[in-house]
Formats: sequence, C-alpha cells, structure tokens
Amino acid sequence: MLDALHDGQEASVETLVRLTKITRAQDEEAKIIQFSGNADKLANAESFLYHILRAVPTAFLRLKAWLFKPSYHCEVIQLKEHLKTLEKGCNAHVTGRFGIDRKTGHMTNVSAIM
Repeated sequence: MLDALHDGQEASVETLVRLTKITRAQDEEAKIIQFSGNADKLANAESFLYHILRAVPTAFLRLKAWLFKPSYHCEVIQLKEHLKTLEKGCNAHVTGRFGIDRKTGHMTNVSAIM
C-alpha cells in the first residue's frame, strides 16, 4: 500500500472505499504522526495508520482523490443537469412566467393560472 501511495499507483475502488473508512480527524492524525514510542506496541489499526501517515502524511487525501476519479464523469453530468434546471428557473423568473402567490408567498406558474 505504501508503494502505491508513493508511486501514485491506483488501487481498486473497493480497496479505496475500505481505506477511506479508517480516515481519522486531523488532530488524531497529528497525534499518530507525532507518536514517539515503540510502534510495535501499538494496536494493529494504530500501527497501520502510524506507518502509513509517517511515510505519506497526505495519504488519506490521496485516497479520497483516487476514489473521486472514477465517479468524476458522472458527477459532472449530474451537475450540468442541475445547472440547466437552475438556468431554466432563472429564465422563467426573469421573463415573468412565474409570480408570487400573495397568500402563501410561494412561486407559482403564472401561465397555469391564466
């Protein structure tokens, strides 16, 4: 795993998901990195984290970035669809096709009322 982190070799999505689940808060990572005792006396999980974080302090940021890469294209498509919806709503508002219902304060489609 350390070689992959150092060399930028990507792992399977399943492995990345599992590894990102053990991510610690920044203060916990700092404590693990600053540990100066015998690493062999740490529990297995802490020892694993200690060795990874000592070798690659940004290991979990790299893992998250690698995990995002496969889903990037789908995320962009989804965001574009949301932006189109927002644009249509803004255009409808600007052209006056929507009005505000004075009783409820909600936006309504003026063409549906008329």
